[in-house]
Amino acid sequence: MIRRVLPFAVAASLLAAPALSAPPVSPPAMSQLDILVEKEAIREQLTQYELLSDGDGETRDGRAWVDRLFTPDAVFEAYSPDGTRGAYWVGAADIYRNSQAHSIDPKAPIAHRHYMLGTVFDVLTPSTAETRSTSIILGATKGVDGKDPVGTMAMLLVYHDSWRKADGVWRKSHSVLRRDS
Repeated sequence: MIRRVLPFAVAASLLAAPALSAPPVSPPAMSQLDILVEKEAIREQLTQYELLSDGDGETRDGRAWVDRLFTPDAVFEAYSPDGTRGAYWVGAADIYRNSQAHSIDPKAPIAHRHYMLGTVFDVLTPSTAETRSTSIILGATKGVDGKDPVGTMAMLLVYHDSWRKADGVWRKSHSVLRRDS
């Protein structure tokens, strides 16, 4: 008589085998509306970047620029067209201190303004994002009367930004500025 029974060792090993792990839990999918809302919130932050950095025609607030736009542990880097790193600032305090040292005094004979032209979202989750934003910085030398510009310059660049959302607000955790000109 032939018995078809699982040998005891095989049956025991199946019972003693570790439980199969559950597949990794992926974050909930974002609805199209959520995606649009989060993208618009980041675009709003980019506009705040322009206005707080350059001023709104009445005031310029470097402290608010850092506090509203950068995480406390943020990194800011800037590169010239030849790839030379011109800035590497770590932490909000370092970003603020260095940005003020490199800021143009509103009373100086040069005026400038950042213009964010377009932003591409490479990654967007409910709490993180990766963007690339083309930008131009226009500058003008003020005339003798301090009002009418007599000369202009333009700088073309791309920001490569990593964002984190905390307490409902998107802030840059790593910002890399790459100049084209």
